[in-house]
Amino acid sequence: SLHLPDLCRSLTGIDISEVAVNKANERAKTLGNTNATFLAMNAEAMSFEDNKFDLVYGRGIIHHLDLDRCFSEVVRVLK
Repeated sequence: SLHLPDLCRSLTGIDISEVAVNKANERAKTLGNTNATFLAMNAEAMSFEDNKFDLVYGRGIIHHLDLDRCFSEVVRVLK
């Protein structure tokens, strides 16, 4: 996700792993990506408000998720 901040005003990434989130935030800081934020969160139960995002992107996660719950959350948080 760290290649996307140049294409958008802000980027919010999530991962279930605190370790991965900490690494992503450190990497974003190293690269100077001030508009990128990463949070520890379950994609099946996101704490974002409804209609929050213009785009939701996932990579290498589908096989780890309950697809019905995850896609329901994606639809909810998309504008």
